Amino acid sequence: RDLPPLPLPRISSKKRVTIVRHGQSTWNKIGRIQGSSDESVLTEKGQSQAAMTGDYLESETYDHVFQSPLARARQTADIILGHSKSPPSERTILPSLREIDLYGFQGLMKEEGKARYGDLYVTWKSRPTEFELDGHKPVIELWHRASIALETILMSDYDDILVVAHNAVNQAMISVATGLPPTFFRKIPQSNAAVTVLEFQPHSPDIPGDYPGNPGGRPLVVVESLNESPSTLSSPGGALDDERPRVVLLPSQASPEQISKVLLGANPGESPGLRVSEILAAPSVIDEARDLAVSLPSSPQVSMLSVGDERKAWESAVTSASRSSGDVVVMGDSPTLSRIFVEAMGSGLPPSEQH
Repeated sequence: RDLPPLPLPRISSKKRVTIVRHGQSTWNKIGRIQGSSDESVLTEKGQSQAAMTGDYLESETYDHVFQSPLARARQTADIILGHSKSPPSERTILPSLREIDLYGFQGLMKEEGKARYGDLYVTWKSRPTEFELDGHKPVIELWHRASIALETILMSDYDDILVVAHNAVNQAMISVATGLPPTFFRKIPQSNAAVTVLEFQPHSPDIPGDYPGNPGGRPLVVVESLNESPSTLSSPGGALDDERPRVVLLPSQASPEQISKVLLGANPGESPGLRVSEILAAPSVIDEARDLAVSLPSSPQVSMLSVGDERKAWESAVTSASRSSGDVVVMGDSPTLSRIFVEAMGSGLPPSEQH
């Protein structure tokens, strides 16, 4: 429906939502436009990607699983739960978790779409929020539908939840949760079988009402991890073998295990991990940052991060990364990093530069 997203519902307990995209599908592989069609299944590579994510999440304990009704998502959920040490006994198929509805585009090879629709296809690629097809605005509809899915998930009786769905709808859910409008479509890409974790905390009067993602007393949303893919974190030629420096936002509340996975790789000793050259730390966590720097093999320098001006903080991080030969870690409490995250998403940097 061509309606704005629903506001996040009020919640009475903390909710942790792990969002996973399906593994590579047959139509992903050949470049055929899928949308919400249900004619593609996982490739052998897609099954392997799902298995790696299953290994990565095997120790997690989920109260419930919500999954898309489409086969590629169902197969991914089956594989992930097959690796779980304590899989939940029930799953819910949620129609609102299907992929973006692309109507007449669905089933076309991308080159066919360009040839058949011309300027309309250009609009879809360059100005997706303005794109209309068969009397529908797919991206606007998607944001509304994603808000319905989130409402269903957050209003459920479950506190630790696994969601298995698709690239675009997962992007939309993350955006709705963090208060980002449909213009952020394609700015938060979700790789095949990648994991994003959001924590929703009940509103507290101690949290300012104009906090990003939390106006009017809605839940506080913490981005615990974003587009984290075991296959790219630990495999040769993956993201961490890329020579480009990256900026990593690391919440000070992260557990030692989470910090190890992020900085040293999914399999320390086997994967390269981050090449940390500098840690920018908020004043409140400068001592923790110095302790962390001592523990890293690269012995990064530690600098104070300017807080209170998220744009300046993000620009500082990007500048540090661009002039260094390694990666830059930005360390602070979750509210500070969430505000920097929102600034980063609106900075205009290509998604490939935003890790």
